[in-house]
Amino acid sequence: MKKYMKRVLAIMIIVAVILSMSVTAANAADQAYINSLISAGFPADYAALLEQVHQRHPTWTFTPIVTGLNFDDAVAGESKDDYTTTDITVSYNLLISRNRGTYNSDGSYTYKIVDGNQQKQTGHADASDLCISYFMDPRNFILEDRVLFQFLDMSYPANDSGILTALETITKGTFLENAENGKKQYQMFMEAGQESGVSPIYLVSRTLQEVGTDGTNGQVSGTYPGYEGYYNYFSVGAYASTTGGQVANGLKYAKDHGWNTREKAIKGGAAFIANGYINVGQHTPYLTKFNVNPATWSHYSKYTHQYMSAVNDPAQTARTVYNAYKNANILDSVAINFAIPVYKNMPNFASTSIKLNDTTNSVVGKEPTSSSFALRSAPYYGAPTVTKINNGTSMTILERVRSSKVATDSVNVYAFTLQLPFWYKVTANGTTAYTAYENIPITSNVTMKIGDKRTFGYSLTNGVTGAVRFEMLDSRIASVNILTGEVVAKATGTTQLIAYTASGSVDYINVTVTKADGVPSQITSGTLNIDQSARLVSGISIGTTVQTLINSVNEKNYVAVYKGGTKQSNTTPLATGMTLALVINGNVVKQYEIAVTGDTNCDGSLGPGDAVLVLRHLSGLQTLSGAVLKAADLNKDNSIGPGDAVTILRAIG
Repeated sequence: MKKYMKRVLAIMIIVAVILSMSVTAANAADQAYINSLISAGFPADYAALLEQVHQRHPTWTFTPIVTGLNFDDAVAGESKDDYTTTDITVSYNLLISRNRGTYNSDGSYTYKIVDGNQQKQTGHADASDLCISYFMDPRNFILEDRVLFQFLDMSYPANDSGILTALETITKGTFLENAENGKKQYQMFMEAGQESGVSPIYLVSRTLQEVGTDGTNGQVSGTYPGYEGYYNYFSVGAYASTTGGQVANGLKYAKDHGWNTREKAIKGGAAFIANGYINVGQHTPYLTKFNVNPATWSHYSKYTHQYMSAVNDPAQTARTVYNAYKNANILDSVAINFAIPVYKNMPNFASTSIKLNDTTNSVVGKEPTSSSFALRSAPYYGAPTVTKINNGTSMTILERVRSSKVATDSVNVYAFTLQLPFWYKVTANGTTAYTAYENIPITSNVTMKIGDKRTFGYSLTNGVTGAVRFEMLDSRIASVNILTGEVVAKATGTTQLIAYTASGSVDYINVTVTKADGVPSQITSGTLNIDQSARLVSGISIGTTVQTLINSVNEKNYVAVYKGGTKQSNTTPLATGMTLALVINGNVVKQYEIAVTGDTNCDGSLGPGDAVLVLRHLSGLQTLSGAVLKAADLNKDNSIGPGDAVTILRAIG
């Protein structure tokens, strides 16, 4: 018996040694793969995530796109007006910028709609930096296959074996399975891909993303009034409009380009995407939204020439493309490469929870539309309910986290990333579970006076450093240094200071700014035209100096003129594009852009170049805006016409 037990023990030891050796060998292989990714140009945190994907899909390959951009600079570049938007009907309020809307007397807020209906307040408005930084950070999307496909290289594959069969499978049950003149549409997409150099699977997925699956969308129905018999499969030219009209604009483009058959629309649209995007370096869904690839910048300036404005569109497109590959059963049988942008000085991605020093963890729950709400087993929409909590129940916040899901086969991306993205881990009535941010109203508030400056402190769990960024939801009321949390109060009102980490933890607080005694809150003048809403000063003649401008305002002891952040001397002639600043306690709290009449090229003088810019604007070759547009209105009729160019030419003889 003893000999038997010894043999069993010996066998167990041998098996354990073999398993240990196998694990050691596997770990070594895993580390070798991680090292190969790092050698290729991926940061270590990217490589660790990609190695997990490699375990599931060994045939997939990954290529870094080294942008050379600081991550915070890239977010700021995409935060310009109208560049990056989010759907206000499904987005949590911290994800929507308040930099351009208006506050109403009843306490409500009216957003500046970029794409949709301004009066009905539906559609898209500018996304907040918090929102943009999340969708721009590739690390948020690597582990989930459904959204990883936003980095799919959309170039036509070197090996197209199985693609045509896949297209037939993908289009089945959609309007794309129908034929035109005896030719199946999936065959048209295959030919369009071959001719243009674009992945046919992407082209089909893009179409279904743009116009839906049933063929009733006006872009592809062929029956839209005034444009019968014309088609636009990729919404080319269907630009944003505050009153709608996207379909008509898209079909006008189709008519102008002769897309009067489905095949012409498919191949013409594919050529447009290829020539304008894929073949100039914008060859992934991500890059068609965020133009951060240096290979593209010789054709189009960075952050411009972006196929869509919706911040979540790459992730949403990815889900559609992924499903196409999955449904065709080719995820691991055709060549798939992912081109993933890499930035400099990215925030630490380590898991942590943030808390501002001025907020509290002792809170009271209140669901906005019901008398109770669910505590869930995990932080995501649809997670199992642990218990129901009545409104008014006291709770303690343990952690602040982001949704642990990004997408599922059945639930849209926006449900996890826009609608209910932020979650609290809480304890309530002896139960520890998760609830969405919307169920715990913000109560913490800090009051500052115009011109005040203050730095907000915070704490992080897990000893993490270098992870925090700050944003002020309405920078017109107060500004904040994104790295330090230093706030400058600028105008009366209430806004939200947001502190967030790359791993998804968010805390926020109301900041109310009141008027300081004896200190102006805006710049006024009896002789100049000052648009308080647009923050624009006009009615200024060529040759006017800084001192003359200062003497023309009522708050002369509180103003200064700047150009590119540099204060100008009193004898400097003014030029369009300079700013008139309201300065309180040494802090710039409000700035107005200066428009010098006739100075459209911003050099402070009047010359042929100014007239040329007016004519380029009138011909559609260039779009003037802001102070430059105001400067072009020489005859002061609030419109730009040939007469303004003539006035300039006459003035210079």
